[in-house]
Amino acid sequence: MTEWAYNSILAPLVASRLCAAGVQGVVVERPDDGSGYEQLPGILNNLGPELIVSLHLNAFSTPGPSGTCALFWNGSQIGWELAETLSERVAAALGLRDRGAIPRLANDRGAPLLRRTRAPTVILESAFVTNPGDRERLLERRGQLADAVAESIVDVLGLLA
Repeated sequence: MTEWAYNSILAPLVASRLCAAGVQGVVVERPDDGSGYEQLPGILNNLGPELIVSLHLNAFSTPGPSGTCALFWNGSQIGWELAETLSERVAAALGLRDRGAIPRLANDRGAPLLRRTRAPTVILESAFVTNPGDRERLLERRGQLADAVAESIVDVLGLLA
């Protein structure tokens, strides 16, 4: 299972649940021409979203690490709220450890996306794809994961209203 393959199925499920809740969810894939991560913030900014959730899966060189976390730009209050909510609900939906909301600074991994987007942005690391137990839960509970992500987004959008 790859991160892209898993999330290419998850993202439309989340968008569908958002639509059912009266929220327009747009699925955006980064360009695959090698410059995708550099171009992605501009693409997202041009869409003018209120919030951005970038779906990812964590990996490690050994199968031991497990759990869910969400990365946000240090100093973004809404980013922190969204990251906290996502991490807590996704961990509960998957039955995994909540590793929490993790602030990122300029030189940290993921920082360019978090820093260069105008809307509050969170990078959701749903689980460790390198951990067999996490992988099993991802496959068994994809629907619950989509629910948790969509509900988190709807709740945080309510804070902005």
